[in-house]
Amino acid sequence: MLAVCDMDMMKQAEKEAKRLRRVLANRESARQTILRRQAIRDELARKVADLSSQNENMKKVLTPQPAPRSSSTSVCYDDVVVDLHTLFEFFYFLLISDAS
Repeated sequence: MLAVCDMDMMKQAEKEAKRLRRVLANRESARQTILRRQAIRDELARKVADLSSQNENMKKVLTPQPAPRSSSTSVCYDDVVVDLHTLFEFFYFLLISDAS
């Protein structure tokens, strides 16, 4: 009878030892998962910051700048402002120069 009780206690002790090993393995696995997710989150946060910065820079490049206002009529084309009054004066000067 003593042998049967000892055998039963050994089986229970083995089961408890296996359970404890499994609990510890699960905890370590969970810790590794948490660390992996934190690393992924940190990398994604860096990418968001980089892409946001690139986006702002691209917006600055692509946003048309307002043309300077003058008293005469102007035409704005690709950030080059041509003052029609100045052009008129230039062509008038050329016309007078050719006539003389």
